[in-house]
Amino acid sequence: MANRVLYHHRIRAEDGQAVHVREMIAAMRAAGHEVLECALVPKAVGQNEKPANGSRFWSKITLPRLATESTEILYSQKGRSMILKAAEDFRPDFIYERHALHCRSGLLAARELSVPLILEVNSPMCDEMEELGKLNFKKL
Repeated sequence: MANRVLYHHRIRAEDGQAVHVREMIAAMRAAGHEVLECALVPKAVGQNEKPANGSRFWSKITLPRLATESTEILYSQKGRSMILKAAEDFRPDFIYERHALHCRSGLLAARELSVPLILEVNSPMCDEMEELGKLNFKKL
């Protein structure tokens, strides 16, 4: 049975994470699922898709760690809005989200849309960032 998958992520870099996102989307599509990528910086732009406006800006911006983490926290509402807007026409069967530190976008949107959320977690980001001394908002 084919599903309509709304794939959300917050990846900006062009590294192994981007490769992973592209391959996951390609694999879902190869399995017959319809996949819509929802991100500030799309990674799986195909022939019939265009990068989001402003994606070049978001992929190049660099900030001090405290500002970056603050922006990550604030992103949850932006991501939620993007998902809800994409879902209006796409009407996903579920949301597939790649986990990112402090990101609750998929959870918030899935609750509002009454659709399941599949959360892909590749590493314990909170633990890793705390070990590196880069977790400023530990209680969140």
